[in-house]
Amino acid sequence: MKNKALPALVLLLGLSLSCAQERKTPGDVEAVKEAEVFTLDSPEVRELSSISGRFAKAFEFLQQNDPDSLASGIYELDGKNLYVNVQNVSLKDSCDAKLEVHDKYFDIQVPVSKAEKFGIMKRADLMMPESDMDTINDIRFFLDRFTEIRDVNPGEIIVLSPDMAHAPCIGTGDQKKIVIKVKVD
Repeated sequence: MKNKALPALVLLLGLSLSCAQERKTPGDVEAVKEAEVFTLDSPEVRELSSISGRFAKAFEFLQQNDPDSLASGIYELDGKNLYVNVQNVSLKDSCDAKLEVHDKYFDIQVPVSKAEKFGIMKRADLMMPESDMDTINDIRFFLDRFTEIRDVNPGEIIVLSPDMAHAPCIGTGDQKKIVIKVKVD
């Protein structure tokens, strides 16, 4: 697990870190600069929670619920501003994984039943769109090959900003996972 300093994780618009006592919305978080892997008790998660009430609610949901006992489906925590999607998926070979981006949401992804790999690439470096943005589902796919891979184990989370393209669900077999969507204002 990587444990980078907070400034590498998040930038605040017009705020210094010492001014983060007041709760902010995800729109105040300029970008999660890298797709880093954390545990729920990491300092970065605590700092994101102090900056944004939505992130705080998302992490609280993860801390208060046993992932193994959650049924598949959508759990709305704050309507379309913050919701949880518990799903069962088939993992795929990295050659079959497509990069995706979102305009309206941060993703917090949590593998439950086994480790999962994520292909990662900066959105600004994408060159080959496969489709237009599906504005209803807030997703667009790309044919570019990802430049990095992150391993995420059960008990860990990966936070992905709209600035990071990601190819989730890389591995073998079936996976129960949690995807939390945190709306950007």
